[in-house]
Amino acid sequence: MAMGFRRYRLGMEWTDSLFKLVELHQRRGRVRVTEAVVHPLPPGWLRNGEIVEPDHVIQAIRDALEGKKLHTRKVRIAVGGSHVRVMRRRLPELGKRKLCKWIRDQVLAEAHLPWDDPVFDCYRVGHVWEDGGEQDAVIVTASRRMVSALASLAEWGGLEPVGLEPAPLGLARWLSYALPEVFSNRMTVQVSPRSVEVSFFEGEIWLETRSISLSMEPFAEGERLRDPPGAPLLKEEEEVRRYGEALSVALREVLASFRERAGWLPKEWVLTGEGVDFTLLRDRLKPEEGVSVTISPFPGELLAEGLRERIPPSLGPSLSVPIGLWLDGGMSV
Repeated sequence: MAMGFRRYRLGMEWTDSLFKLVELHQRRGRVRVTEAVVHPLPPGWLRNGEIVEPDHVIQAIRDALEGKKLHTRKVRIAVGGSHVRVMRRRLPELGKRKLCKWIRDQVLAEAHLPWDDPVFDCYRVGHVWEDGGEQDAVIVTASRRMVSALASLAEWGGLEPVGLEPAPLGLARWLSYALPEVFSNRMTVQVSPRSVEVSFFEGEIWLETRSISLSMEPFAEGERLRDPPGAPLLKEEEEVRRYGEALSVALREVLASFRERAGWLPKEWVLTGEGVDFTLLRDRLKPEEGVSVTISPFPGELLAEGLRERIPPSLGPSLSVPIGLWLDGGMSV
């Protein structure tokens, strides 16, 4: 599989609870994760699409990077799927400049986006079969203010952003890399302590992402010791059972809405993210017959020897997005 880099590159993701950074290196076609950083972020740092107390976020990034001997500061940043809108459209065969204008005038102007300052990118699906024919494409758009704010946070934290990309696409490329033989129409379920992002893929085409507000805190029992960053908040069987039941109800609602629009349901669910024991959660979800539930693979074979002792398997799913950002190129917003 062709990779979109030849030297050291950084992939970065921030969720509602964690800052995550990985350094990747390719040599002679072999990919290695040479550094991985997981650090807590201030609670509620992102509310309703606005960054709250950015100075605290910047300090968290600096604290996370302190003492780390990174080979580069160039970073590609993941933008959460709830801050992005994806649309599949038929586009005319035009040059890049004219196509951008056509998308602004004919697509974005009528898309009823939740922001008034859209920035976008698109990628074509399939082939143009005849001169002047239409082209199937996926258009991804986000708020320019949000994109600029995230890039500025990274810069003030000491990094050099070279692109921002929707997190669902980074996750999809990691799954395509790690599970190439079982890639199918799938749903990814990215959980975090305060929310869940559910994304749908038709083959390799990202269709949409839905956000579910579901906090893990009501399901946690008793006092919590200060665990290492990224350690599961929910790890007891009863905690995960109750959380899994609530998540199952929310997923059924999302799936019913998706089936009404798309006319089909995914045959594979993939769990990823942080905050819960995924092995217990997988066993608690009860999809329809014929639907498999898997966990995003632990990147053990990619970890440099020194990292294998520091990165426990429980952290593996949380690294899926930042690793995937640099696999096989990427699309920015």
